[in-house]
Amino acid sequence: DGSYCFLEGHCVNEAVTANTTLTEAEALCDEKYGHEEWTTVAMAKVPLGSKHSKETGFESRGLTSFFGKLACAMGNYHC
Repeated sequence: DGSYCFLEGHCVNEAVTANTTLTEAEALCDEKYGHEEWTTVAMAKVPLGSKHSKETGFESRGLTSFFGKLACAMGNYHC
């Protein structure tokens, strides 16, 4: 989880707080990923070939960006 948060910029994102509303989070998702990208994300679109391990986490934004879009679609965009 730590590498996901770091790569997606959650660790330095001061716009997301304990009081962020769903509407505000959706606007942040629009800004970060584009409305169409996160509202149409699907497991069939999972990027193949992205490297990650349980020891070192994610190595690039290939999968983390996908998981960020999923978080937006599920209404849990935060870290």
